[in-house]
Amino acid sequence: VHMIKQKLNKEHNVSVTTKNFGKTGDRSDQIEKRVETSKKLQDALEDADVITMTVGGNDLMQVMQNNFMALAANKLDKVMPKEEEKYDAKLSSLFAAVRKYNSKAPIFLISVYNPFYVYFPNLTPMQEYTEEWNKIAESHAEKDDKMEFVDVCDQLSEGQYYGHSKKKLKQEANSDLAELSNQKLETALNDKSEKNDYLSDADHFHPNKKGYRYMTSRLYEVMEKHEDLWLKKGNE
Repeated sequence: VHMIKQKLNKEHNVSVTTKNFGKTGDRSDQIEKRVETSKKLQDALEDADVITMTVGGNDLMQVMQNNFMALAANKLDKVMPKEEEKYDAKLSSLFAAVRKYNSKAPIFLISVYNPFYVYFPNLTPMQEYTEEWNKIAESHAEKDDKMEFVDVCDQLSEGQYYGHSKKKLKQEANSDLAELSNQKLETALNDKSEKNDYLSDADHFHPNKKGYRYMTSRLYEVMEKHEDLWLKKGNE
């Protein structure tokens, strides 16, 4: 949040005030609960000229972790349609709650990504489901003429390998998914340092500074493309 503030201050010579209500670990339904119960958050939404949101990563990881054996056995296709329907409904409810407090401000919705791609590049269903998750979110952005989708998926999923050959990465990766199917997803991530240069060593899930800089640059690009939604000029 502070990075986009600095970027806007610098590029447009404007005074930007931000409030950050992000909470690590929240799923979409938990975010909605905070929207519906926090007067402080409601007041901030009402005053907002621009709303940025990251949502869905924890929803997807919960599905993956709860069904990892099915994922490893490539049988998650029996689970995902229902989970995608539930996620679609949760997003509808969340966005309706946000719009209840502010129907005019543009919303910039940032995509989810696959934080485990570099560890499991051969586990193609995980990437496919991540992309499907993003399509659901993007479909909501398309329904709201003041909501824009900010796609960071490929770069943050693939890290330093994005745009380069992944042949060596896939050859060196653990492809024995049957062996992994009896373990928690986290236990496979026992490295002291993250293999993806864009993600945090601390939790192998959230972006690091480089990752957040990339997210900020993508957010800024989309905001600039749609500056008519938020940038007031002259006496406006």
